[in-house]
Amino acid sequence: MIYKFYLLSILLFFNIVNTAYADNSAYGDLVSEHVYHLTKGDIHFATTSNKIYKQPNEYIFVIESNTSGIFKIKKDHRIEVSRYESKSINPSYYKFYRNKKDKLEIIETFFNKDSSVIMTTHTINNVTKNIEHEKMRHIQDRLSVQIDYQKKLNEGKYSQDYRIIDKGRLREYQFRHVGEEEIETIFGKTNAVVIHKLIKNNKRNTLTWYAIDYGFIPVKIEQYRKNSLKFTVTLEEVKK
Repeated sequence: MIYKFYLLSILLFFNIVNTAYADNSAYGDLVSEHVYHLTKGDIHFATTSNKIYKQPNEYIFVIESNTSGIFKIKKDHRIEVSRYESKSINPSYYKFYRNKKDKLEIIETFFNKDSSVIMTTHTINNVTKNIEHEKMRHIQDRLSVQIDYQKKLNEGKYSQDYRIIDKGRLREYQFRHVGEEEIETIFGKTNAVVIHKLIKNNKRNTLTWYAIDYGFIPVKIEQYRKNSLKFTVTLEEVKK
């Protein structure tokens, strides 16, 4: 019942999301676009674009990733979309889309107006299961938390805790200030604040370098599993 109610209320947005894979202009006015390369050692294996679009009273954050170079033969196309209010950064809708070889996976999470979670639907090859969540306030999704945390960085609030619906699972993210460092980026020598992100009861953790003089955009990310570096993400181009 909950799903049907919210389906009616944001049906128009679903149509935008589905058609926007072919035409990104359907999301609204493009505000920013950053391109990142994912590398392991000296091997560039994927490229990601982060785009933010503006609509009346809200924004849409889109991350699209594709395999690169020789890894293109291992088709792995991912898109994540978050729709959130412009002032409070409260998410209303999140979608994860992944097309890998013969597996198509779609995860959608629906939020109500005060950001308490309503439900998640998880579909694999047209087989769908519904995940109902307890109502909780002040919940973010995997993308909206990035926007909210950059806002906190601009306010000088480096250490933050969040509750996240991460592909249908409730996670607790902890952001902790490590220090400051000058690193070489596409901007030249760049002053960055280094933040360690931990996920409670999870082996994954990241170190992120946020550019202090460029709105605290991420310029470098290292993804770890325990203490083992899995890959590095580097900002390669700012298109807008």
